[in-house]
Amino acid sequence: MPGKLTTTLHKIDKIENVQNRLLVKQYHKFMNSTGASERHQNNNLKVILSYLNYLDKDSFLSQRKNNDY
Repeated sequence: MPGKLTTTLHKIDKIENVQNRLLVKQYHKFMNSTGASERHQNNNLKVILSYLNYLDKDSFLSQRKNNDY
């Protein structure tokens, strides 16, 4: 069942890791500035939130360092 973008944006504010929260908000701002549709924004943000749930409290950046990209 698809949720609304407003619901997904509310979930971003609940991200415990401050660094992750800021990165996701910046990404959302970028998508807005490029004219991405609400559906596209919502789908991308939901995937990111699912990945963050998988990471638990780790940050995106620590995963990058751990995987040596």
